Amino acid sequence: MTTATPSGAHSQSESERIDPLSGVPARIVPSRQGRPNLPDGVCPFCPGGLEAPEPYEVLAFPNRWPPMPDHRAEIILYSPDHEADLGSIDLPQGRRLVDLWAERSRTLGQRPDVDYVLIFENRGPEVGATIAHPHGQLYAFDSVPPAARAELTNPDARPSFEASLHSDRMVIDGNHWSAWIPEAAGWPYELLVVPRRHVADLPALDSDERDELATTLGELVRPLRAAGIPLHLALGNHDHRERFLSALRAERTAPAPVASKHVSVVPSARANWFILDSLDQTNVTPGVLGAAQLAWLGRELDARADQPALVMVHHNPNQGESKGGLTEPAALLDLLRARRHAQVLFFGHSHRWSVERDASGLHLVNLPATAYPFDKQQPIGYHIDICNKIVDAVKAQTKTPALKVQSQPVTSQNRIPLVSNNTVDLECGSTTNNETRQKQVSFVVTTFVTNVRMVVKKASGIT
Repeated sequence: MTTATPSGAHSQSESERIDPLSGVPARIVPSRQGRPNLPDGVCPFCPGGLEAPEPYEVLAFPNRWPPMPDHRAEIILYSPDHEADLGSIDLPQGRRLVDLWAERSRTLGQRPDVDYVLIFENRGPEVGATIAHPHGQLYAFDSVPPAARAELTNPDARPSFEASLHSDRMVIDGNHWSAWIPEAAGWPYELLVVPRRHVADLPALDSDERDELATTLGELVRPLRAAGIPLHLALGNHDHRERFLSALRAERTAPAPVASKHVSVVPSARANWFILDSLDQTNVTPGVLGAAQLAWLGRELDARADQPALVMVHHNPNQGESKGGLTEPAALLDLLRARRHAQVLFFGHSHRWSVERDASGLHLVNLPATAYPFDKQQPIGYHIDICNKIVDAVKAQTKTPALKVQSQPVTSQNRIPLVSNNTVDLECGSTTNNETRQKQVSFVVTTFVTNVRMVVKKASGIT
């Protein structure tokens, strides 16, 4: 294995910097670019390797290329098996790992220069992991990070951990741990794993809770590894490409057709879907396709001219109405208009609904979010459009054209109670329609379905 010299004291260029747009701090550590990338295929984490010269079951050791000084960054090895991961290790091995997490959290957390201990895993080269052996990391911060501080100081956070509030999004409901999809999930696959007992940290878990945590993590990871379900997303300015690619590492079975972009072609029985990536920088507009992606799209369209082509991109093609859309709208539109089988361009970003057909025959469909509140006075989305049409019908039927409509923000916790007690007459979000809620409020006809949990034949006897 070719090695690099580990960094010693951090240089002046290695520091915490503040993003002037968001105020979020970031650690800039150029010396980490010297990490090895296994040029000769030798794994330093396998038993007998550079970092693990002796046999082990689980192991923690200082990071040779730490993002912070004073031995506050560690590597944690899950297993001596190079091919293992959280979804494949058995309960005894999972328990050893949980115990090691707890022990290292206690040891680092007792230091006077540590205010917060974070244990995490980056998976795959897309997010920067240079070694494939199953491992995670531990960072011991000298101050509480902004995201954690916001959660710890939020008075509404603790009540939201009540599992009964999330029954419609529950994935695992165990004796000691529950796991559910967050109401406002920010990632393609996101789960919140919560202990039933309020505990301060990992060291405070008892033996049964540690066993069930190891089991729960394995149960959550295994379906994602085994599902083999294709997932197609068009990245936009609110997405984070590296984290996205890391979360979906197993979905990538071939090299990316366009470097540094996530694009795909999805064949169907009657049309081909072309998924583009207009993400330039997270939370920064406008959007960028780039010459390489446009060239790829032209080639793929020409190779599939026997069926209608439907193209999806996050950013709107500008057309003089917004400076936050695509930087190269003319190049995209000219490419599509030159191909008669390219029939529809779907896009979003502008948060409004519109459908038009230009002189070439290309349909331009602007799809907003389901219900997005820019502020209390400006909720938008196609659910809001549906609600507005209902309001118009009420005005017409009751002959009250001056009927005043007032918008009321709601949350996942209060929306059903507010409708039940008549504080809200019409709730316009993407609320799940289930049997329990039907006993409390009335639902209109379902407008869209995000998933099907189980389908059986009526004759099966399963109810």
